[in-house]
Amino acid sequence: MLGNLLDNAYKWTTQRVLVVGRKVAHATGSVIELSIEDDGEGFPEEAAAAALKRGTRLDETVPGTGIGLAVVAELVEQYEGKIVIERSRLSGARVAITLPLS
Repeated sequence: MLGNLLDNAYKWTTQRVLVVGRKVAHATGSVIELSIEDDGEGFPEEAAAAALKRGTRLDETVPGTGIGLAVVAELVEQYEGKIVIERSRLSGARVAITLPLS
């Protein structure tokens, strides 16, 4: 998962990628939160959900298969986690995953 998210961030960045990871304790158990941000163009808000579907390519100008984010989303779901794509503080994309720790 991390490899794909980092590959995407470095593919789209202009200068900066920010990676933040932390463990958070909740009453129901601990989770790990991982966020990858870049300063590229980002996703149009209405296209973020589509980017998590297999075979969807939002930009065909760079090499890729269109399955990377979908595989990450499927793995996150299998681990009963959550994935969010939104605008980064750096102006590009931010992909955040939260996974329970057992």
